[in-house]
Amino acid sequence: MLDANRRLATKLYVEGDARERSLDSLRSQVDNDVGDLDVEFELGVRHDD
Repeated sequence: MLDANRRLATKLYVEGDARERSLDSLRSQVDNDVGDLDVEFELGVRHDD
């Protein structure tokens, strides 16, 4: 098994509930693309703004 870590970044220009909805949408899109593969992914928000 190949063990590789990749980091993709995007900027969310919204706050509060809209940010949570955006993260939910992004999580769903990623799951739709890689959900059938044997991979793990994690989405989160960096707090260094």
